[in-house]
Amino acid sequence: VGRRFRLGEVEAEGIRLCEPCGTFQKRTHDGVVRFFTHKGGLRARIVRGGVIRVGDSIVVAAE
Repeated sequence: VGRRFRLGEVEAEGIRLCEPCGTFQKRTHDGVVRFFTHKGGLRARIVRGGVIRVGDSIVVAAE
């Protein structure tokens, strides 16, 4: 959160954590949601658009 990163040609900035929701819980087995709590994902703001391809790496921008 608060850091910029690149994925393919796209540059983005993490804006907040994305906790697992009830829908995710319904579609998985018991205990899975607990594993993803506080590490389930990230909401991001797109700074510069572009193409993302299968196999592209996530690169954290230097501060």
